[in-house]
Amino acid sequence: MHSAALQPLRPLPFEEAAAFWADKIPLTPAQFKKLRDDAKIRAFAVSGIAKMDVVTDVFAALQKAIASGTTLDEFKKSIRSVIEERGWTGRAAWRVDNIFRTNVLTAYNVGKYSQQKRAGVAYLQYDAVGDVRTRPLHAAMDGRVFRANDPIWDKWYPPNGYRCRCTTRGMSEAEFKARGLKAESGEDWDGRMVDVGNGRLQALLPDPSFSHNPGKVMFGSFERKPGQPTEMEGLRGPERYRRRQVHNIRPADLSEGPRDLLLPEGLPQEQYWDAFREAFGIEPGGEAVVRDVLGDPVIVSDRMYSDKRGASKLGKEGHGTYVRTMPGILMDPYEVWPPPTVYPDGRIVLRKRYVQVWRTPDKERIGGVVITEVERGRLVGVTGFSPEKLEYVDARLRKGVLLHGK
Repeated sequence: MHSAALQPLRPLPFEEAAAFWADKIPLTPAQFKKLRDDAKIRAFAVSGIAKMDVVTDVFAALQKAIASGTTLDEFKKSIRSVIEERGWTGRAAWRVDNIFRTNVLTAYNVGKYSQQKRAGVAYLQYDAVGDVRTRPLHAAMDGRVFRANDPIWDKWYPPNGYRCRCTTRGMSEAEFKARGLKAESGEDWDGRMVDVGNGRLQALLPDPSFSHNPGKVMFGSFERKPGQPTEMEGLRGPERYRRRQVHNIRPADLSEGPRDLLLPEGLPQEQYWDAFREAFGIEPGGEAVVRDVLGDPVIVSDRMYSDKRGASKLGKEGHGTYVRTMPGILMDPYEVWPPPTVYPDGRIVLRKRYVQVWRTPDKERIGGVVITEVERGRLVGVTGFSPEKLEYVDARLRKGVLLHGK
């Protein structure tokens, strides 16, 4: 038996785990269920809690636990009002333990995956605790070794169930050979049966809803895979929420557009920069934190309009013209969608997309659409679309889970 199994769970903070948690988007259970299972790794919800302010309270308490290394008892104290209101005491106290341990252990396995990837480990060995609480299928994986880039880890990288305590050990090629270990291949593992005791055979699979690699979703695969990110297939559109296509919205139902805030095309870029900084009250090179319509913090800085080389992107069509509309879009949008973006290396990012639609002053026509996006808590851009491109907005941009809609 591993002696660590008898010790109280006290998380050890490290940067990768905290980064993973900070990038999650809090959702209601109903919104969460509409995401594909692998995309759920980038979101957070609490079963039975539909109030977003309560969800965010639990989310913030877990964020503190992961970032600062607080204990389960300290976590309970920080959400005492939630525990009392929900009756998570006595026989129901397992709910709090489940929320804490599952999420904290997920974050720390993600952090461990990042460290293994950065170190360039060649092999991973599955490590189950091995006590009476270890699930038979998890115990059947204990000690098995696969190459770090073997597809088995897309399904079996821990945690592999609620409150799963399993982990992995990374090894270099030299250590693997020195220990005389044998590596298996996971390519043909679907449907493999194993003896789980008393002659009972069971398919060797993780617990339901846990057959994904959260570390890969956050940091990508061990192998570099070039290519452009794409939005996840099969996303819901406005019709699934009984909402009109943009070109069918009644202009009279919309607020008058931000025409007094629009800037002319072709201005010197410094004028766009000045307008952007003034809109958010920031100095050159500085940043500010604003609350969006969902109550979530959004970091705003003028670095959002610079490419990797530091060159300004405000001269591009549809960018500089709309910089003064951005505070209003974040705080009072027509809709908010988070379409999951999938990268070739397996990373998934939920980028919140804020849609603003306005009418012309005569209330007769749609004046246009402005899209603002937030990725990993930071404002990353704005683009305006003319009335001639409304069908494009419907077909390509209004997708995902509807988080907010007027």
